[in-house]
Amino acid sequence: LWRRTGKREAGALASEIRDDTVVFTVEDDGVGGDFTVSEGHGGMLTMRARALAVSATLTITSRQPGGGTVVSLEIPRQTRA
Repeated sequence: LWRRTGKREAGALASEIRDDTVVFTVEDDGVGGDFTVSEGHGGMLTMRARALAVSATLTITSRQPGGGTVVSLEIPRQTRA
């Protein structure tokens, strides 16, 4: 996403707690892309599988054309008994 193909100049990372959810957001100003395609994109499949493994929601939004990409990971907080 950022390393080779994004053609980005700037990026930002943010984290916050919303109610019972921890939210991580990564944004860049690169070229964006089509992230709905899953075949042949091992990195995207791996990110989605890892999010699923921790009951998280992964959202990838491309602000095309040329508006960059936003990746958001929402992880439910565990409550201790």
